[in-house]
Amino acid sequence: MEKTRRKKIKFQKVFIVFLLVFIIFAFFNNLYRSQFQGKYKILDQTILFEKSIPCSGFLIFDEEIFNLPEETVNNLEEVSGRNNKGYKVGTILIGDINKQLTMQKKFWQEEKEFIFNKLIESSIQNLQTENLIDEFQRLNFNSNRFLPYREFVMENAQLKEQYTKDNLEYYESEITEKIKKIDNWAEDNVKILETYQSGGEYQVIMDTAGILIPYLDGYEGIFNTKNMLNYSYDDLKTFYFDTSLNQFRQGYKIVNNLKYYMNLTVDDVKLFSENEIGKKITVEIEDLEVIGKIELIKKTKNGTFLNISFQEDFDSLGKQRWINGKIILEKKEAFSLPESVLIHKDNQTGVMISNDASIAEFVPVEVLDKKDSKIILFAGKRGIITIKGKDVPSLSLYQRVLLNPERVTEGEFLD
Repeated sequence: MEKTRRKKIKFQKVFIVFLLVFIIFAFFNNLYRSQFQGKYKILDQTILFEKSIPCSGFLIFDEEIFNLPEETVNNLEEVSGRNNKGYKVGTILIGDINKQLTMQKKFWQEEKEFIFNKLIESSIQNLQTENLIDEFQRLNFNSNRFLPYREFVMENAQLKEQYTKDNLEYYESEITEKIKKIDNWAEDNVKILETYQSGGEYQVIMDTAGILIPYLDGYEGIFNTKNMLNYSYDDLKTFYFDTSLNQFRQGYKIVNNLKYYMNLTVDDVKLFSENEIGKKITVEIEDLEVIGKIELIKKTKNGTFLNISFQEDFDSLGKQRWINGKIILEKKEAFSLPESVLIHKDNQTGVMISNDASIAEFVPVEVLDKKDSKIILFAGKRGIITIKGKDVPSLSLYQRVLLNPERVTEGEFLD
């Protein structure tokens, strides 16, 4: 009897201890779950994720140019809207044309001789590359800054070596060819001036449809639709222009405002491929986004040259030449979350959410970027993303994303 009573007491003690352990375990388990399982982030707002690359270059317009002598009285007003062929836009009164012709011819002759002699002299003196660049910049300052550095010198690999008399013959022929181009341009301008008569008054009637701009910026004969595809990444990178210095401002031009172009460079050789020719591209310049079409892609070992056509936003960009901006590669609505929310299921990356029924649910996600323990997740189109060619539901606004998904099991009810 006594033995039975002792066994009963022992059993009661063991039961009490077990019950206490169970109560303590349940308490701390609930405390643990409340600390880790109950923490979540409500997706109350999206952010704008953008991936871009800097670009620089110049604008090219389809324009008909009319140079005028400096003493011309220009009674033209800029036409804000597009006008048809035959539209009368005003008159111009020509001053002393002979004086202008004499000054023009003298200017170009002096510049040709100066450029030719100075560059030949540079090659003989074995100037270092840096000195030659300084010389080029000074020369271009006096010659309307329209000639790229690489037009005068050989390739960069040869630039690293000092010039010697051994290459003078080849070098001289190269410069002679460039001087001939200068000469042809000068002659074209003289021919235009010779069509006017001193003291004559001329009515200006638009020969083609477009927008009339009653001045020239000096780059019309340099950047045009005829030569725009001849440029390269290296050309644009070695130009030395100053848009505040314009040799030919007196005149007017009729510009096609329905289509214009950009020649751009990006310091990346892998980003664009030939397959992207003909595709749309977005360029942002001073907070203005313009959408164009890629017409040409050329690569060098240092970067990529792009020729892009545009049909919109001419009014915002039509007076610019040199541009610095960025190419928008990707722009999407997204959510920003701690990287700890990510989990994997069946080779798919996702997060755990507490759904409307407070049940843990796995949701697949598309990771756009990771940085500083933060992840950027695509918000999808109305909460839908594409995975392996299939549209699947993903995250949407006001869902609750668990910050410690490893603490719960999918399908588990969350207090």
